Amino acid sequence: MRWPWQKRAFVRRDVVAAADLARARGRRGKAIAGYRRALEEDPEDLAVHAKIAPLLAASGDREAALRSFRSAADGQARAGFHERALALLIHAAEHFPDEEPLWPDIARLHLQRGRRADAVSTLMAGGWRLSLTRRFDVAERVLKLAVQLDPDDSDAQVILARTLARAGRRTEALRLLEAVAGRERGRRRTAVRGVMFRVAPSPARLWAWVRGMVRRG
Repeated sequence: MRWPWQKRAFVRRDVVAAADLARARGRRGKAIAGYRRALEEDPEDLAVHAKIAPLLAASGDREAALRSFRSAADGQARAGFHERALALLIHAAEHFPDEEPLWPDIARLHLQRGRRADAVSTLMAGGWRLSLTRRFDVAERVLKLAVQLDPDDSDAQVILARTLARAGRRTEALRLLEAVAGRERGRRRTAVRGVMFRVAPSPARLWAWVRGMVRRG
């Protein structure tokens, strides 16, 4: 004989197990339904939120997916499992790169672990990905966060300049690239000159680029 609370726990366990099996077999709708039933019993179940979030994202339910990604990540962070929280936010950003708050939150978790370079790299990657999808406004803000974290990172500034150029703001892009080129030397300066030529081709910029390559050779 099971007491009522034992029966409830047993049923819920079976519901999650059935949802896990459905997910493994690619039956997304059935898996989502099962996980939702489990969350009705325990809305704070971090493991179930982590399981259902990518399924909801794949089904096109953006709002619910983000809510579950956030619930799982925030819960893991509160429990002190920052790496798990980080993995969940990165997974969310893979599904929703245009969800701007995800990128600084990922960077913040890296910073909490003392990984400034990883934080900057994350923002650079996110910003460039947004630029490629023509979300130039969001991309610019994300990339500027990278520059703020490490003002000496020329790569972040070059990506920001390329994003500005893709958005049609070539004058701003060239101004930024000129400042970067003035600080760099050797191969890195030559590479920046190459970006400048591609952003706004001209004989003078071509000559500056070629001259750098000749000197380097």
